[in-house]
Amino acid sequence: MLAGLPGNSIFPEKILNRIIIETPRLQLLGADSTVLRGELAGRAALAQVLAAVVPVSWPPEFLDEAAVRWALAAAEEMPADSIWRMYYMLLRHPEVIAIGTCGFKFPPDAHGCVEVGYSVLPGFQRQGLATEAVLALMDVAARHGAREVCAQTLPDLTASLRVMEKSGMVLTGAGSEPGAIRGA
Repeated sequence: MLAGLPGNSIFPEKILNRIIIETPRLQLLGADSTVLRGELAGRAALAQVLAAVVPVSWPPEFLDEAAVRWALAAAEEMPADSIWRMYYMLLRHPEVIAIGTCGFKFPPDAHGCVEVGYSVLPGFQRQGLATEAVLALMDVAARHGAREVCAQTLPDLTASLRVMEKSGMVLTGAGSEPGAIRGA
C-alpha cells in the first residue's frame, strides 16, 4: 500500500549535491558518503556536516557502526542522485536538530516492493515524527515507480508497529529476519 501526506507535494530535490525531502516539520537529508563519514568520526563531525545540533543521546537505536558502514558502502556504489538510501531526520524548529534516521534498505525489488526503516531518538518519540518521515518516503517511492512499501519490526516494538499502522501498513506475516514481522 502506498500513501502520502495529505495536501503535501513531496519531491526529493538535490541541493548542493544532496538529496533532501521536505515535510511539514522535517527535512530528510540523504546520507551521502560525506555525511556517513561524519557519523563515523563522531557527534561533532556529524553536527558539522549536517549543519544541525546532534543531541548527546545520539545515535538512535539500531544505528551502530556496522549499520553506518553498510550505508556508506551502499552510498559509494549508488548513483549520486539515487533516492534509494538512508536519510537523516532533521527537525527544523525551533532549531535544526538531528532526531533520527530513516530510509530505503534497497531499491524496489522485481515486484516493485521497497522496504523502509526508521528510528527516532527517545526524546522525540510519540510526536508522529517517524510516521511523518515514513509517509514522505512512501510518497517518494510511489513517485519513483515503487508499487508497494513494506517495513519489518519485532513484535514487541509497539512504537514501530504504531508507525506502520499510522502509515497505512497492515501486518502480512513473518519478516525476513528471525522473529521479525512484516507490514505492507
